[in-house]
Amino acid sequence: MISIGLQKGDRVGILSKNSIEHLALFYACGRIGLIAQPMNWRLSSSEVIKIIENGNPSIVIVDSDLSELGKQVQAETDLVDRWFEYGETGDQSFESLVQAHHRLILHQHQTTKLRIHFLFSTQVEQPENQKVLFTLMKAFGTECKIRLWLNV
Repeated sequence: MISIGLQKGDRVGILSKNSIEHLALFYACGRIGLIAQPMNWRLSSSEVIKIIENGNPSIVIVDSDLSELGKQVQAETDLVDRWFEYGETGDQSFESLVQAHHRLILHQHQTTKLRIHFLFSTQVEQPENQKVLFTLMKAFGTECKIRLWLNV
C-alpha cells in the first residue's frame, strides 16, 4: 500500500467478506498508519456510497467476489481516485501476502486473549507459510496464542 503512494493517515475503504485477506488488510493498515474503513458487503450500492461520502477514503479495495457491487459503486461516484480489486477474477493478485490454501478461524478464549487457529495444508517449515505466520504474530502482538495444525 505504501508502494502505491498511500501515506500515514490516509483512509482505505475495504469492501470484502470476512476472509484472511480482509484481516490482513485491516491489520496492515493499522501497522503502517493508515485508517481502515471496512464496508459491509451486504449493503446496497447507495448505502456503500454514503459510507464513502462520510469516510472519504483515498482508495477502495474490493474483493473480486464482490466485483459487481464494487463496479456499480465505482460507476455511481467519483469521490474515490483509486480502486483496487483483488482475488481470483480480480485485476490484482493477493497471493503475495497469503496463499489460497490458508484458512483463519478467530474466536475469543475464556481469558479474553485472542487465539488464532491457523490451518495449513502444507508444512509449516515452508518459507511462505512462515512469512504469513510471522505477519499475523506481528499484527496481533505478543498476547496472541497460535496453534498450528497440519492437515496431513
